[in-house]
Amino acid sequence: MVAIEQVELKREQEERERQRDRQQIELYKQKEQEQKERDREQMEIGRKNEDKDKKRSRQLENIIFFVRTAIGGGQIFSASYPLIKDTPIKWQPDFSLPLHPFTATIIWSLLFGLIFSLLILGILSLARKISPRILPLVRKILPR
Repeated sequence: MVAIEQVELKREQEERERQRDRQQIELYKQKEQEQKERDREQMEIGRKNEDKDKKRSRQLENIIFFVRTAIGGGQIFSASYPLIKDTPIKWQPDFSLPLHPFTATIIWSLLFGLIFSLLILGILSLARKISPRILPLVRKILPR
């Protein structure tokens, strides 16, 4: 009988060990699931922060663009302003007369600025299509 009792005790111990092992496995699985969920949440937070940074960067680029444009316009006007003093502007348009030098300078500045901008835009778009290796260099020079 002692042997039978020992066998039963061993079985009970083995059963307890198996049950403990199952519980530990379940705990590990649960911890893994929790870790996966935390990782997903952190990835989502990271994506949101990245989107916010991109939006902030775009807004900054827009502000810089408008400031550049205003400074460029001011430079065009300041370069052309002395022409007003040489020949006063007549505010009644007379198309039989040639353009006033100030007006002609403004028109030529805008025309050359537009042509130059389109030329640079074409070069950049061609560079982006030709080689993806050039793209990081182009972004450093001219951010979007």
